[in-house]
Amino acid sequence: MLPSSEVFLFLLIDLVIIIAAARLFGWLARRLGQPSVIGEIVAGILLGPTILGRLVPNAPRWLLPHELFLVNGREVNLSLPQALFPAQVPLKSFADVGLIFFMFLVGLELDTKLMRREGRRAAQISLSGIIAPLLLGMLAGLFLIGVNNAGSFAGAQPGAQFPPQTFTFALFLGAAMCITAFPVLARILVETGLYKLPVGTAALCAAAVDDAVAWILLAAVVGLTRTGSAAEALPVFLLTLVYLAFMATVVRHLLEQLARRYDRTGRLSVDLVAIVLAGILASAFLTERIGIHAIFGAFVFGAIMPKRSGLVHELTGKIEDFTVVVLLPIFFTVTGLRTNLFTLNSASLLGWTLLIVGVATVGKFAGCGIAARLSGSSTRDSVILGALMNTRGLTELVILAIGRDLGVLSDRTFAMMVIMALVTTAIAPPIVNRLISREELMGALVGEAEPQATGHAPPPTRILVALGNPQNAPRIVDAAIRMLGSRRPAELLLVRLIPTSRAPEFRTGLLEVESQVEAAVASMRPLVAQAEAAGVAGRPIAFLTDDVAPDLARIAADQGCEAILLGWHRASLAHHVIQTLVHRVFALARCDVAVFVDRSGQGITVAQGDDRPVVVPLTGGEHDAAATRVGAALAAGIGTSVKIVGWVGPQPGQRATVASEALAGVADRLHQETGERVVPIFAEGDASMAAVEESTGAAVAILPVGSDWRTATDFGEPTADLAERLACPTIVLRAASALGVQSVAPVKELTPAGVQGR
Repeated sequence: MLPSSEVFLFLLIDLVIIIAAARLFGWLARRLGQPSVIGEIVAGILLGPTILGRLVPNAPRWLLPHELFLVNGREVNLSLPQALFPAQVPLKSFADVGLIFFMFLVGLELDTKLMRREGRRAAQISLSGIIAPLLLGMLAGLFLIGVNNAGSFAGAQPGAQFPPQTFTFALFLGAAMCITAFPVLARILVETGLYKLPVGTAALCAAAVDDAVAWILLAAVVGLTRTGSAAEALPVFLLTLVYLAFMATVVRHLLEQLARRYDRTGRLSVDLVAIVLAGILASAFLTERIGIHAIFGAFVFGAIMPKRSGLVHELTGKIEDFTVVVLLPIFFTVTGLRTNLFTLNSASLLGWTLLIVGVATVGKFAGCGIAARLSGSSTRDSVILGALMNTRGLTELVILAIGRDLGVLSDRTFAMMVIMALVTTAIAPPIVNRLISREELMGALVGEAEPQATGHAPPPTRILVALGNPQNAPRIVDAAIRMLGSRRPAELLLVRLIPTSRAPEFRTGLLEVESQVEAAVASMRPLVAQAEAAGVAGRPIAFLTDDVAPDLARIAADQGCEAILLGWHRASLAHHVIQTLVHRVFALARCDVAVFVDRSGQGITVAQGDDRPVVVPLTGGEHDAAATRVGAALAAGIGTSVKIVGWVGPQPGQRATVASEALAGVADRLHQETGERVVPIFAEGDASMAAVEESTGAAVAILPVGSDWRTATDFGEPTADLAERLACPTIVLRAASALGVQSVAPVKELTPAGVQGR
């Protein structure tokens, strides 16, 4: 036995290894488009006998002592030459505590309103998704009982009865295959936006019902397994009913009182946290004493918490971090150390593994998919529902750990079921992404455009305004209104995209996302009124996004926007922001893209009767023509003139006066096309100096991006330099014509501002 001081040192280094491995493999899983829980489960398996036990069996004993841990005072040998953790470190107890708080958090996510949203249809899909895998799983269990009982039961708790009876094993196997990981499913729906579509709503409602029914079924199976017969289990079931009635009435009422107290004070005190934590542990203690396992008590306590109170949101934040970062990775590691895939060392065992995966997959796909098809869903939506309901994730791993502890699952069956949990969870996202594209979701997330007026009214001119900082939003909306000029009808799409929070897969995030979207839409109502006061319609749009730039481009394309307006309001331009967001929108959007650079934070300020002009410094590239048109529209919106600043490079033998006449011709054509007053500013020397001088008294400047913006770290030259030096607010413009979207001829005879004349 190791001294207590060394035990403590082992515990510390073990936790470091566990946390680092869980975060690393969780990150890798997300990079591959999978839930992070997949990577964390794999991390536990890699630390166990499957990989590490094979690669480094003779590692130094200070890192890899011989035994793993103590379970109820009994050493558990995992048949490793060298295991990772010392015998005196009670990691199994840490894992069990982690499961209790995990199940409480899962219970918090169970919203009974979801179960009532689609009523009968959700119940049909859910019950079909329980009955089919239950029957198929029990049928498979009848054939698998011999394979299971021929394996080792070394991981079972002391006192467990093994090998299990055929009916007990088959019933447990069927119940385990009924599970749908509602939180994982909901996270997929929330992060993709699929929850806005009818198929997503149906999946949410069916999964909520499935989750509740499956846990009740599993609690019954555990009680029956522990007692051995239905007659002996009857007192357990009666006590469970009394417990549920007590929790649903007395405890629920007390929790509602706590929630009201929190809502009155707006503060989560330490005493309040202590009361809730003590309640979770007491509820877990009761269900363990009753005989249906401690995790059910934690789940019920979370399920009866008042969902709409701010207490739940803040309390989740208090409990979640430590549970996710420390306790759950310990559970993954303990599970991985108890999973030896090399026990599946024959073709027949691999065949049984494929059978388990097939039965689990077919049970959910057939049960949920056929029920959805019969209830009116399309074939595609039925397949999507089947794939989503097939996700099992961490929830399945919890069930398997219970079966292992009860002595129902042997090591080889446990390994088979772990593979099934990983496979069924991993296949859902690719199927969903394959069958429904992000572009198809835009209509549901954005909403349809307003119907056109009767008669021959022209379609509205639309500008997408991407909003970030609420403090600067009125100024960027004002700039968008002025960009429209006098064109009516017109509409501004006021878009606020909410970055996807990387919450754990046991958190649906649905209530949080809906509240964020509602708050974002509410914050944009004054901006809608601002646009309507100028005779422009405003439509607020907010939803969750995993990648802002492509979604902005998709919205603009779906809604037929003329331009996208981005805001940039800091005193200097951060190159990494321009590269990661602005450049991507430049490259992806098929319409004009403008960036409002407001270094002073004052916006476009024009007093009544003020004749401060709109200045357009020309760079000689293919974006110049669009910049002059936008400049003319802005001048119309402000009620002022346009000044075109440029240096016209003479051809060999050409006099500067001829070149200046060419610039004057450009100004004259713009005047004839728009009716605005256009003043050409000709510079024989450095036109950038002239642009800076003219900007001193200007209302706003329009800067075409430089021709090298694709390879530059900013807007290209000379635009980046001018954006820093101009004294007035600036709109940097990337024209759609540069992508070949529109056949707009650039003003090729104009050489870039900043080029010295001869």
